[in-house]
Amino acid sequence: MGGDISAIEFSGNFIFAGSSGGGIFFSSDDANTWTPVNNGLTNLNISCIEINGLQFS
Repeated sequence: MGGDISAIEFSGNFIFAGSSGGGIFFSSDDANTWTPVNNGLTNLNISCIEINGLQFS
């Protein structure tokens, strides 16, 4: 993935994991696969995650 997991958040069937140095990763298949979702992030050291609505394109 990219660094140790430092934060995790669940929203419905979605899992978001923040890492120390790798940014945020997303899974929608029970953590079988992970996709980085770091667009717009300037710091990839994640210490917490808060979800406020979801919009994917």
